[in-house]
Amino acid sequence: MPSASCHPASSPRERAKTLILRTLGVRRIADWCGVGEAAVYQWLSRGTDEEPIPPERVLKIIEGARAESLDAPLEVLWPAGASTLAVRA
Repeated sequence: MPSASCHPASSPRERAKTLILRTLGVRRIADWCGVGEAAVYQWLSRGTDEEPIPPERVLKIIEGARAESLDAPLEVLWPAGASTLAVRA
């Protein structure tokens, strides 16, 4: 039986999906963004590795998470934006 270390690292999209499903919660994100839970599930299924979550929703998610003392890293929710901001800094 292969060990866990043999598995490749998860994609950026999968990391965002895991963060939302296991830590932040679909219902919370829907409330923070003013959308239905179905919209959040659509983001998770349609997102890309560069933009797993629609960029226009990322700030609301980060703000909501901070208000509830939850960790929502920009580099997980929006890898393309995080790398762009890091280059500009």
